[in-house]
Amino acid sequence: KQCTLELPVEKTIEKKTGTPDSSTKFSFRLTPKSSNYPMPQNTSASVDKKTGAMTVSRLGAGHVSFGTFTFGLDDAGKTYTYTVEELVGSNRYYSYDSRKYTVTVAVTMEKNVIQIRTNYVCSDNSTVSKIHFVNTYNNTPPTPNIPQTGQRWLPLYISAGVGLALFLLGWFLRRKKA
Repeated sequence: KQCTLELPVEKTIEKKTGTPDSSTKFSFRLTPKSSNYPMPQNTSASVDKKTGAMTVSRLGAGHVSFGTFTFGLDDAGKTYTYTVEELVGSNRYYSYDSRKYTVTVAVTMEKNVIQIRTNYVCSDNSTVSKIHFVNTYNNTPPTPNIPQTGQRWLPLYISAGVGLALFLLGWFLRRKKA
């Protein structure tokens, strides 16, 4: 007797300016609270052998799955806790979602049938129905930080004063030689 659970992630991209590149890779990590917790089966995911964390990736917006968990009789009466987060990518035009989700999986046995109850809690302590990350795309170049008129005049006055002093010193020394 076994029961399965799929753990999907939804990715949305909000566009401020420009057109997002659909080949941008987004990565998500599933970390078990304990390294001996069951993990989903997914041959395309990478797994950190030390922590047991699993990473899946997708190109652009849409859905990706960590894979399918399989729970059996040995899991009945147990509760497993996982953290899901988006990893920060290298595309400078995106703001990456910093939210983390705590996923709780409770496995019970009811009338000789394995039951699974999942609970998703976002890092803002809200209970949600799905794992959803949102990135903002903005390819507007940053505005250079140019001082406004009237700012930073002191260095100009100092430079002019030093220049005038050197000019007068040279003029004085030249007159003294003559």
